[in-house]
Amino acid sequence: LTQLGIDSTEYSTSIKDITSATDEYFVQTTVHFSGKKIILQFKVQNNIEEHKLRDIKVNLESPKAQYHVVKQIESNGDSHPVIVLTSKDPERVFVTETFKFKLNFTVVEVDEEGNEEGDYEDEYSLDKVTISVKDYVGTQVLPSGQWTNAWDSIKQSEQCQEKLETFQIKFSNMKEAVTGVIDFFGMSVCEGSDKVDEASKVHNLFLAGTFYGMFPVLIRGQIGFNSQYGCVLR
Repeated sequence: LTQLGIDSTEYSTSIKDITSATDEYFVQTTVHFSGKKIILQFKVQNNIEEHKLRDIKVNLESPKAQYHVVKQIESNGDSHPVIVLTSKDPERVFVTETFKFKLNFTVVEVDEEGNEEGDYEDEYSLDKVTISVKDYVGTQVLPSGQWTNAWDSIKQSEQCQEKLETFQIKFSNMKEAVTGVIDFFGMSVCEGSDKVDEASKVHNLFLAGTFYGMFPVLIRGQIGFNSQYGCVLR
């Protein structure tokens, strides 16, 4: 990131697998945010023993009119290829978007002793990379019994507000529903609320986290089933 003239980022997501670890190229990415810049840093592991990869570069395979490519950095030794994007919408603060990338690189063929025998240019299309609301949310572990205190404290703050919504979610039983909701939000489970009584028709779930690494977020979820709507999250 120092090559971009950036000393630090405002927020970074957890690392994501873009391809499978058993694919010929195992690709992961971390997304960093700095001002209006969206910095996607890729890690590429070559799983083909008779090949070496050089000069790996990340390109947008399906360019989007509302985004501009600011800079691209090829891999060099132990460094990782980077592509930097910005949104052309000046009012867009938090980006939620799906991008399609491809890798361009030089393949160096080697023999069993590691001697180089020749090289050629190649490319490799990646699965879609999605930046969603979940990517901005991190975990926040609270001591047992403290969730209610944190909830009451946040509600008293003039800078925070409570938002109530109801969702119809597609799960066939309570255990699957609770696990699915926890995975969707990516937040810390509080008060042991991940433990499920499958005989119960209603389950209360308590989650804690932070948004953009700075703002506290709490969720009080009520999961239930009824004959008209199936599984409902409130």
